[in-house]
Amino acid sequence: MDHTFFIDTLFMDVLHSSKGKMALSLFWAVMIPSRFLVGRFSHHAKAILVTSIIAIPFTMLLLVTASSPDLVMLLCVPLGFASGAIYPSVLTILMPLAGKQTATATGIITATTGIGGVVFTAMTGSLADGFGMRAAMLVLVSFFSLSLLAALVVIKQNRQETG
Repeated sequence: MDHTFFIDTLFMDVLHSSKGKMALSLFWAVMIPSRFLVGRFSHHAKAILVTSIIAIPFTMLLLVTASSPDLVMLLCVPLGFASGAIYPSVLTILMPLAGKQTATATGIITATTGIGGVVFTAMTGSLADGFGMRAAMLVLVSFFSLSLLAALVVIKQNRQETG
């Protein structure tokens, strides 16, 4: 079974709706203004990152329990918006820690983002095949607690180094 985009699969397999591709497009479309706004408000990058890392699993929990395709479609807006905010927030927070190695740091962050996307997509597909899409999404939710912990550690370290 193809679980490349969990939102589309959720619509097809769980909600029995053909609106998945539209929901996926909505998810990606709201990521664009999210990234622009994070850039505009980069001085709040730490708060934006923490808020996003909390908002994503919260929204996904709502998605997992929702039975209405229209509600899931609506939830794709905050999920995409919060997802779009993570990458530019991480770049903003970590660049002061990179010293003169900003190109290397940017490359590492960008590469790990891509690798994470591949790993999580494959993992979601495997888990969905074995345990169902809702259970696979719950596993993804659990990883955000680790992300939150990592973000808080980096933010604390950044505060100590920048004064």
